[in-house]
Amino acid sequence: MELFSEFFVHPDEKLCSKFKGWILAKQSSFSLAVYLSVLLHSAIFVIFCISTLSSSSVSTSKPSNQRAISEAIKEDSGLADNQGKGITDLLEGFDISEYNLSENEIKQLYKKLIASYTQIKDSGKKDKENLEITKEDLLNILHQKGGFGLSSGKKIIPSVSSKGKDTTKLNVLPKPTIKDLQSLQKFPSKDLDYYVSQGNVWVRSPAGTKIVPSQYFFRKSPYEQILAQGIYLFYIVDGFPVLQGKSSSGVHYVDTASESSFQQKTKKGFQVILLSGLSDSSSQIFSKAQEDREQLEISPSFEEHFSQFCDDFLALPEEQQFLYFRTNYLEKYDLDSEELVYLTRKFTYRNLNNIIIPISEISSAFDYLEELYYNKPLQDQFIQFWQDYPDTYIGAQLLLTLASHYEFEKRAIEYLYAAYDEAKRYLRQKYKVSEVFNKKTKCYVIQRMFEKLDREIREKGYRSAKEVTQKYIEEQIKIYDIVIGMGGESRNNGLYDLACLYWDLNLPDLAIETWAKIDDSFESDALDSIREALSWLEDVKNARTLIDNILNWYATRGVDKRLKRLLDLGKWKARGNTLR
Repeated sequence: MELFSEFFVHPDEKLCSKFKGWILAKQSSFSLAVYLSVLLHSAIFVIFCISTLSSSSVSTSKPSNQRAISEAIKEDSGLADNQGKGITDLLEGFDISEYNLSENEIKQLYKKLIASYTQIKDSGKKDKENLEITKEDLLNILHQKGGFGLSSGKKIIPSVSSKGKDTTKLNVLPKPTIKDLQSLQKFPSKDLDYYVSQGNVWVRSPAGTKIVPSQYFFRKSPYEQILAQGIYLFYIVDGFPVLQGKSSSGVHYVDTASESSFQQKTKKGFQVILLSGLSDSSSQIFSKAQEDREQLEISPSFEEHFSQFCDDFLALPEEQQFLYFRTNYLEKYDLDSEELVYLTRKFTYRNLNNIIIPISEISSAFDYLEELYYNKPLQDQFIQFWQDYPDTYIGAQLLLTLASHYEFEKRAIEYLYAAYDEAKRYLRQKYKVSEVFNKKTKCYVIQRMFEKLDREIREKGYRSAKEVTQKYIEEQIKIYDIVIGMGGESRNNGLYDLACLYWDLNLPDLAIETWAKIDDSFESDALDSIREALSWLEDVKNARTLIDNILNWYATRGVDKRLKRLLDLGKWKARGNTLR
């Protein structure tokens, strides 16, 4: 299927053509004026009615919510009289304005939240710490439960993004979607193109037989939660963050002349994902001044302790891991020290990377969606840190990680569009052979996500895959522009990553020119190898294959050890018990 081919299909074109012909035929007649007058006044009347209804809906929604809150509190006998005001303020902090819920459904929602409030209060933990129960406390319980159902069959699932601090968005999954997911998982495919042997799964895929660890292959996936977050997992829909920083000079904002960056990359064996993202707990205040910070000295014992720190926290959600790392290291030591930069890179490499094992287009598309879901709460933490410490070396490092997430997200869209036709076809087949665990359910998620994303992107005015790709590239280059503008070692890191982006976009001359701007003192094994390749092979065409191999080797080296560590520490087992 041609990517974004739906962008060029307009079902009403024939109707528009007939209407245009009719107007031309009547152009000189009096009836045309009458018809147009009637149409114009009808349109004005319809717009007036819609605006009136819309205004009425907005004006009555808040009183309706307040009435539902009041009734829910009255019906709960577990609340003390003096708790009404506090719980009311908490409940009003949840945003459900997007959904057409009945007043009874809204009341049920608030009763569930009050039950969570009572559960925390009865545990006594907050009383012992002399802390008030917060909206984040209620959210934690909702996340642990994976949301909660209403009597109507709908399910309330909290958003994984805490964009907009005043209110927290709650998503509503409709009853038919929940029933579809339950049915698909209840009756899995009978004919399997895989078998289990010695803790691994042997899979017959279009690319040949692959051996995949059982823990990864049979992992429990959050299908409901992914569909509840929906297309808002993508910045192209939700809106890219506005990052303030000094722009550098000489950075080329390229306009990609082809869709080469949308080419499939599934033939690489293991995909090592560098991810980046806002936790609800990130509103915690960090205010330690730079001048009060300790100087970090990394001794062998410190290195051993830090490695144990990384292992101990690996099973936690990524955003919680980063919060612990920020508290224990980033808020303690000098943010411009080489030692802390080293620790940050090591922590990101060991704990915030993940591995995707491609089996087919279906598995890759779903795995990328799942990865986006799990890492969405982390992205805004990086943005928040940059806003707190915009002129620091560590801030620059985290911005570069965010840029890598844009690349990952762009690739996720690519896989989603590439897999859509096959997913749709598979769901229509009577006899289904499966080389992917829970393939029917994953195809269902892919189909739903594709159709919503494709429609939303078109409504936002993007007319082709090129334009969507271009937007992600522009946002990546904006980050590199800011980091390069910081000067010093941040400049060198930004130039290196920008050159790699140019290289991936099939702009070798611009990439080589950008690598050449990096200081000779910059330490990078990959760049040293690239420079040697360029000096050894004067013809750039001959050097291109060699540079491709250099970049691929450095990107995937040690992947076997990383995979073994993730398996030994139970990364995917822990994820199966974690919902956002």
